[in-house]
Amino acid sequence: MKTAAIVFVLAGLSAAEAPQEHSHEAILLATQAMLELDNPLQIENAVFGLLGDGGAQGGAGSVTNVKCLQQNIADQAFTNAKAANDVEGMANALMFRALERNTTPVGGASETCDETAVNPEIAAIQQHQDPASPEAAGNKQIVLNLATQLQAIGADPNLAIQTGTFPAGTIGDPTGDGFICDDAADPIGCIFSTNMLVADATEAEIASHLAGEQVSADVVVAQAEKGDLAQLAELAQTVNVTKQKADLQGESNAKGTIFTLGAKAAAAHPNAADAQNAIAAALSANATVAAAAEDGVTARCAAAVRQTVQQSDNSGGTAVLDENEGIAACVSAQEAA
Repeated sequence: MKTAAIVFVLAGLSAAEAPQEHSHEAILLATQAMLELDNPLQIENAVFGLLGDGGAQGGAGSVTNVKCLQQNIADQAFTNAKAANDVEGMANALMFRALERNTTPVGGASETCDETAVNPEIAAIQQHQDPASPEAAGNKQIVLNLATQLQAIGADPNLAIQTGTFPAGTIGDPTGDGFICDDAADPIGCIFSTNMLVADATEAEIASHLAGEQVSADVVVAQAEKGDLAQLAELAQTVNVTKQKADLQGESNAKGTIFTLGAKAAAAHPNAADAQNAIAAALSANATVAAAAEDGVTARCAAAVRQTVQQSDNSGGTAVLDENEGIAACVSAQEAA
């Protein structure tokens, strides 16, 4: 009976609210399953959280602030999954929170929830915005923030990519359709089966983002344990700036690994010389083999090592890094791979 009621409500939506609430059906179904474990707000179905405000009112239960319905659903589903020690359930609740809500017209942005979620993991995430809207510029950061939370609960951070939305529609399109699909009979999600998903971030970008966050986390821990605030802060800045430059060169995976490992080692050894030696040690087979994976092994190794040496020298230590030794180790590691 509840399903029939949902169909009736959805059928009453205006044509301008082009349906897409079933585009990520697997995430929707998983979130609904978690919501049903305990639903104190008596929300009719998780699908209502993906509708525009007008449609959402029909199944919001006791929720009166409908612009927060999606967050309320995700928050309760996450709470239930956490109580059940269900990592997959928690992951789907996080992903549900990041999905785009229906908006009208094409290029319209959904309102941001003005309440704070109970779970900080949910509170850290916002919904995707219509790809034709100016607010869509923030969709990439939404995916990166989601990846952070997914990793924190022990889930695959790359699942965040699956919350991406459709290609941008045409502003002024009288149908309001844009480029969308909506198929409740597709258990995976029609956005995937029709290859319409536009990824906001790559796995490499997610890895680089998470590496940068880990650097910051390691430095905070080291500061608390060692108390050498100035040196560690300077080193962390050097590592992150260098990694950002590497990202711009399209080498985020390899160089991000190098400098993250160096920062981790430095966090354990706040002495400047030890810190630089730790960065040198990070130029090992595991850290540099990816940097030399393409043609021009020696040139790429040389670039990676020289940049590391330069940035390490700038950190204020006194240790001398052997450039030739680092290049040779890098090349040897690649040849042995």
